[in-house]
Amino acid sequence: MEKEVNEELSDGKLVQWDLTRLYGSPDDPSLEEDIRILISESDKLIKDFKGRIQTESVKASELKIAIEREEDLMNRFFRLSMFSFLSHSTDSKEPAVQKLLRKIDDLESQLESKLLFLKIELSKVSEDFFNSLMNSTELADYRHHLDLIRTQRKHMLSEPEERIMVLKEITGKKAILNLYDEFTSSFTYRITTGASEETLTESEVETLRRDHDSELRKKAFESLFRKAKENSIVLTNLYNSLSRDWDLEADKRGYDSPISMRNELNEVSDEAVNCIIDATTDGYSVVHDYYRLKAIIMGREALLHSDIYAPVGTSDRTFDWQEAKKMILEVMGNFDPRIESIVARFFDEDYIHGSIMPGKRSGAYCAYASPRMHPYVLVNYNGKMSDVLTLAHELGHGLHGVLASKQTLVNYDTPLTMAETASVFSEMLMTDFLL
Repeated sequence: MEKEVNEELSDGKLVQWDLTRLYGSPDDPSLEEDIRILISESDKLIKDFKGRIQTESVKASELKIAIEREEDLMNRFFRLSMFSFLSHSTDSKEPAVQKLLRKIDDLESQLESKLLFLKIELSKVSEDFFNSLMNSTELADYRHHLDLIRTQRKHMLSEPEERIMVLKEITGKKAILNLYDEFTSSFTYRITTGASEETLTESEVETLRRDHDSELRKKAFESLFRKAKENSIVLTNLYNSLSRDWDLEADKRGYDSPISMRNELNEVSDEAVNCIIDATTDGYSVVHDYYRLKAIIMGREALLHSDIYAPVGTSDRTFDWQEAKKMILEVMGNFDPRIESIVARFFDEDYIHGSIMPGKRSGAYCAYASPRMHPYVLVNYNGKMSDVLTLAHELGHGLHGVLASKQTLVNYDTPLTMAETASVFSEMLMTDFLL
């Protein structure tokens, strides 16, 4: 059924990305060479600039050089982290991949700890000196970056405290997230479909939640939540640990509330977010009306939880990979041929991993961390209409990542509030096309 669709994603071939443009394998010698360079160059940056910013003896042109050198370091690091993260997303059971991920996590904390001084010292200079840097022509491209540091500086701790916060993540937050990914990626689900019992991945079970067969939807729903209940002790503790870690950090940094720390990272005010929350809760009745109408269309007095994602109508059409590609490119081309050519590269040059396989992370994402690297897209493609929309959504992120690559590294990262605008827009274009 769904497995047959998946096996025929692209003329019977698996749809997998090509990571060799980053590194050949987890044992590639160039990985160690890049790590060596990062440690060496970060030490040189510390030697050349530490102490000079805080004492206001650095010129704007010199600070620009320091930031550019930091960007060069992080661009090199993001090549390492992208490779380890992408490899782990599709093969979380492989020991060599697990080992590399931990090594790069440790390296990230080490580098962040070394380079903390740049932000810490900038946060301690006088307002007059900070304004002179902000208004200098040499730092014009970094004005937004400096403005963010000014916004965050009242929540910065001392350098020793910040270093502790960074280093504790190795055995704290990062370890918890890695454990969650590896733990949940190992889940399998046994469901009877027709006359046979199948062993499925989470992504395949999620697809069954959108099946026309109400009994199959119910089995899928029960299977997912049964697995969650069986592992509730582990999953609950992982979630609570992350939540508590966030709360403690927000409190230590002096934020008004835990959500305030997230809002600042997303560059939005508490007032704006609270306004959206209030508008959403005031609009609950719209969702209630929607599900009442859906129940009527389905001939039910009320919907079961397993009916939430039930399709409306009789069409059970699936789309093979080539059909999805053709539709998405047509949609993009109708909007702008230049966008079509950018998105086509994702398909033609193997920047997408679409096949479902054991040990692969469930769900979907687009990963882009550096303007020097092309974005990568992960989906678990089962051929349903929802999968086509998900693919369009993630390619919207990818399109954004490509178009933003003219920026310098510190200006390349996008707050969640802006990032989702590009992806939802792409998804809406596809929705209009399908309608």
